[in-house]
Amino acid sequence: MDCIEYNPAKVGQYHNVKRGGRSVTAHRLAYAEANGLDVFTMGGHVMHSCDNRGCINPEHLSLGDNLANMADKCSKGRQHKRLTTEQIEAIRHEFVPMSKGNGRGNNAAICLKYGVTRGYLSKLHNDKARLLT
Repeated sequence: MDCIEYNPAKVGQYHNVKRGGRSVTAHRLAYAEANGLDVFTMGGHVMHSCDNRGCINPEHLSLGDNLANMADKCSKGRQHKRLTTEQIEAIRHEFVPMSKGNGRGNNAAICLKYGVTRGYLSKLHNDKARLLT
């Protein structure tokens, strides 16, 4: 089944709704209601298998703990894994800025090798990123 989009005002990265005078994310509410749970006491993280933050389709939602949520983020490229100082120095050495136009194209390989995004590579190159903790 396709995603069901919830489109009202977005606060931060997710769509929020009010229930009982309290704010809750729309996807969390959708999961709770579909599974007969109290949205405020169910605990855990509601994750999207579709990776569409606006989706409220209960078939695309699952409940997991923090470890499962972090693993899901990493597998979808939304969360960097922790890098050692040696890995960061190796990345900085291997990285080729796109502005150089030399066509080496090793940046995608670096991303796969170290489990980071292209945006993070750029930040490392520009010395704006440090060890991730």
